[in-house]
Amino acid sequence: MKKFLYLFIMLFVAYSCTNADSFEITGKIENGANKKIHLIDLASVNQTPDSTNIDKNNEFLFAVNSTEPKDLILYFSMNNYIRLIVKPGEKIKIIADANDLSGTYNVEGSEESSLVKELNKHLSNSMIRLDSLNVIYNNNQNNPKLDSIIQELTQTSNEIFQNEKNFLVSFIEEHKSSLASYVALSQKISQRVALLNPAKDFKYFELVDSALSVSYPDINITKLLNSFVEKTKMQIKKEQTNAKNFGIGSVPPDIALPTPKGDTISLYSLRGEYVLLDFWAAWCNPCRMENPNLVANYKKFHHKGFEIFQVSLDRKKDDWVKAIRDDRLTWHHVSDLKFWKSSAAQLYKIQSIPASYLLDKEGKIIGKNLRGPALEQKLNKLFE
Repeated sequence: MKKFLYLFIMLFVAYSCTNADSFEITGKIENGANKKIHLIDLASVNQTPDSTNIDKNNEFLFAVNSTEPKDLILYFSMNNYIRLIVKPGEKIKIIADANDLSGTYNVEGSEESSLVKELNKHLSNSMIRLDSLNVIYNNNQNNPKLDSIIQELTQTSNEIFQNEKNFLVSFIEEHKSSLASYVALSQKISQRVALLNPAKDFKYFELVDSALSVSYPDINITKLLNSFVEKTKMQIKKEQTNAKNFGIGSVPPDIALPTPKGDTISLYSLRGEYVLLDFWAAWCNPCRMENPNLVANYKKFHHKGFEIFQVSLDRKKDDWVKAIRDDRLTWHHVSDLKFWKSSAAQLYKIQSIPASYLLDKEGKIIGKNLRGPALEQKLNKLFE
């Protein structure tokens, strides 16, 4: 009887230690004593954060009741946080410095959160390299060889972006059934630049969605991804329909908008020349990366009959004009400063930027989204 009672107690203790209805997050945060730290569930409809005070020994505890995995942000502020994927029954331990959570943290007790850390570490290294390119650019503003330096920096930044994207794709393919791949789908290399485009890279969103629908069919994370994939699928169908109206050989509609000086110029007024219609914005990093290529092609082909008509999706005129000046863009510029509600963007069904159309002398589309070497090769053929 005593043996049975002892066995019962041990089983009860073991069950309690792996309670499938809750999880714990404990941590030791250097320089965090007496500060308040917050926890929020990103997949919750009601995103109300939980909070606790870090004690005088730099330690904290969150005990959360949950019957399903959670996509969480542990944070001091929106600029100082770490992302965690936590499953019921897990007891996670975080070690970090309060001054830089994401750059200093270690996580134990959660395989998914360790995979998320692997993702973020690789991304952080790429962003450090990109920051170093910005330093080089800023240090060479008065260099007479700035144009060639910009081209080299652009090529390097494109390589960094592509390498990071390749890593992300490999990660997703290897861990498609992992909730960490759900996080991977939304990775950004800057505040506004996603590594994966939901439309162009849709197969990876479908891959993770299908895998998680089998592994975790009923949790909020999977439901959110299901909904996003279905909406994206519908959007892709719309874009395919729109593409027929803006296909090769078609004549797109006219655009007439204000220039930085306040007068109005129309796209159709440039008939008789080969025109690159380019949608961009000062806040769009990929657009800014592409501008040096446009500058080089404009210098090479403008005298032969090549023109650029650039439509900005900016909101602030000062930002728009400064970007034109900083990037040395000497062609035609227009904007109604309405962001994504720009009349031209809506007319052309623009969903992402940069986006461009190359038009022949009659205004017919002869190329779409030609960037870097592809644009130069096309122009070489046109003017040979």
